Amino acid sequence: MYFLLLLLLSCVAPLNGFITTTTLFEKNKALSASAKLNGFITTTTLFAKKNKAISASAKLNGFITTTTLFAKKNKALSASAKFNVLLLRDNIQLKKQAGTVVQVSPLFWQNVLSKNMLGKLLTDIEVVSFTQEKKDIVEAKVVSAKALKTLLERKKSYDIKQKTGKEGKLFGAVTKKVIATLLAAEISEDKGFSNMLKSSKILSIVASDEDCPDASCPNLSDIKQIGVYEIVLSILPSSDISATVLVNILEL
Repeated sequence: MYFLLLLLLSCVAPLNGFITTTTLFEKNKALSASAKLNGFITTTTLFAKKNKAISASAKLNGFITTTTLFAKKNKALSASAKFNVLLLRDNIQLKKQAGTVVQVSPLFWQNVLSKNMLGKLLTDIEVVSFTQEKKDIVEAKVVSAKALKTLLERKKSYDIKQKTGKEGKLFGAVTKKVIATLLAAEISEDKGFSNMLKSSKILSIVASDEDCPDASCPNLSDIKQIGVYEIVLSILPSSDISATVLVNILEL
């Protein structure tokens, strides 16, 4: 009886060991699976965080790049931008006269023209309007200059009487100013040519062919001898309009 009990216990012990071993193995298997799962989760989490960080960095770099490009573009546009300015006075730096529309940089406008009240800003529409008005004024001046030329050349000659001495020499020279005053007196105020004639300039005074048959007479600064002289008067230099008239210096 005792022997049978020992035999039974002997059989039960290995079985319990097997069960215990199996149970431990299952636990180890579960722990291994849990470890793998935790590793996967950890790896996935780290990968997600890394990707998120890379994505955030990429967005930040993209923003910085975009901002930099935008700033550079604006800087380039600012550098190339020009202001339309009407000059109120002659400008030596620009070599332009007052009344001229020029394009200048923002810095030149602010530091030079605006600061010294040398110009006036114009919009693009104002520039077009101003240019058209200036063109109309120029065209009107050309018409007036041509009309004045015709009026001056219509008369055969203009007489000036002066006191003379021996051999027809004048006591006082007839200057360009005297000639201009004479011509102005011949032009009626109603014609509206008085101001234009005052701004005209005598280019040359040369003795006529009768007094200078060899055609080699010099250009005179004034007249000191009686005779007939050919006067070339520049009426509108910008359009190369001039009048040629004869002035007859007579003995008083």
